[in-house]
Amino acid sequence: MVEGDGGGLMSRLTKVLPYKEIGWKEYDETFYRFIVIKTRWFNIYLHKLTVPIPHAQCHDHPWSFLAIILWGGYWELHDGAWHWRGPGSVLFRRAEFDHNVVTLSTNWSLVITGPRKRAWGFTSCDGKPYIVSKLGT
Repeated sequence: MVEGDGGGLMSRLTKVLPYKEIGWKEYDETFYRFIVIKTRWFNIYLHKLTVPIPHAQCHDHPWSFLAIILWGGYWELHDGAWHWRGPGSVLFRRAEFDHNVVTLSTNWSLVITGPRKRAWGFTSCDGKPYIVSKLGT
């Protein structure tokens, strides 16, 4: 089983890869960032993310990145509209790209970043956050 820990994936990963748990408890978010490769030029991470409700603000990133959705998928709010990003999606995002993310279940992504360019940023989202059950699939 890939999604949760029923197949022991999480326990195996935590034994072989360094990781950070960086989820926001106020949003009932769980977010594990497994470090596959970390250099000053680029990083490769494996993300396990569950975000059942939208954050109050959109965020951008300290680096540009490429994300490959491996399992699950998520809804992404950008420029006032929600877009479904399902398994197999390959997404390039510049550091300045602001968005909000909501998952309907656990999402696994492979993330390849460029070098750090800036600090994390938080901005007002143009669209209204929706309750996950209204988003559908």
